[in-house]
Amino acid sequence: MEKLFIITQSDFDTYCLSLMQKEKIAIDTEFMRVKTYYPEFALLQLATDTEIAIVDPLKIQDWHLFKNVLDAPTVSKIFHAASEDLALFWHFFQTLPKPYIDTQVLCSFIKDGTSLGLANALKEFLDISINKDQTRTDWLVRPLTDSQISYAYNDVEYLLALYEKIDKQLCDRKRHFALTECTHLANKVTQEKNISKLYLQAPHVEKLNEGQLALLQTLTIWRYQEAIKRNLALNFIVHEKHLISLVEKLPDSLYELNKLGMHANEINHHGCTIIQLIEEYKTGAFKERKLPKVKLLHTNPRYKEDFAKIKFAFEKIASDENLSAQLLGSRKQINQLLTLYYEKNANNDGDKYLPIAMGSEIISQIDILSNWRKDVCSFVLSEMGFISFN
Repeated sequence: MEKLFIITQSDFDTYCLSLMQKEKIAIDTEFMRVKTYYPEFALLQLATDTEIAIVDPLKIQDWHLFKNVLDAPTVSKIFHAASEDLALFWHFFQTLPKPYIDTQVLCSFIKDGTSLGLANALKEFLDISINKDQTRTDWLVRPLTDSQISYAYNDVEYLLALYEKIDKQLCDRKRHFALTECTHLANKVTQEKNISKLYLQAPHVEKLNEGQLALLQTLTIWRYQEAIKRNLALNFIVHEKHLISLVEKLPDSLYELNKLGMHANEINHHGCTIIQLIEEYKTGAFKERKLPKVKLLHTNPRYKEDFAKIKFAFEKIASDENLSAQLLGSRKQINQLLTLYYEKNANNDGDKYLPIAMGSEIISQIDILSNWRKDVCSFVLSEMGFISFN
């Protein structure tokens, strides 16, 4: 198989035009995301049935022909474990590959829901071993080493063969489920982040009262917006471990921030803003914006029983469908449903909980009420009283 190393715009344009004639191509990327909020595009790898190409994105200025490839409905784009690749494409190109097929997702419909890494999948299905020793390398340094180049070629060289092998083992129903899951995961990348709920991700948020939560919400929104503006990882703005301390201690000077253990860079760049936000809170600026106290899911007296009921039902469905129960509904996905269910019944007695009324807004929030899972799970969830179609 021919190996190409593309570093000029003209060669890249020519290669992209040739890709438009293919039925399917394999794609992978390498990127760096150490201090930045967004990934830094470091390498693009592509493979067809006849050649493998490495493209240096640091040398490419015009990507419109490659975007045409990503958008081409006649060219299937094959990835493995592509969540971060999709995020990179969405950020850089404002588009996602269509049709998008992820061999890790397809594997999970064969291997009891297990998410195999590329090396393990190649060994399992093709008995091919590849070296993954460059996983933590710096892909932005030039020139690339021979080891880096070999690693990059390996990431796509066998991907089309892997896809063909897995696809032959999928029945039509599982293939439909798997491809629908790929679309579902791709759509998630395009969803806008609800920044008003970022505070719920802070550690130990359940310790705070309603007023403190309003300040925490303000801090987390400011932190996120600052990270976007400066393209810095969130923890390089203010480390998450300091968020609760800021709300509880209410420091009023840079010296007090230092006593909390904040890094000098955090204080130098953002100390005055943080002090100002805390001062606004102290003077009552957020008093009309009290937020309900956060209750941990497992503290609901119904949780243990409700979770067990859903898990048992899913195990039965999974057995009937010859699927993994974990794939049908993971603990995180079941908890996602129960969180919304308890929120909707916050003012009801435990024995008088009402089902969640199904609607497009609800479906978009809950994985197990979306895509293929909705068709498989919704009737049972309705029978148990967790959702309603009325």
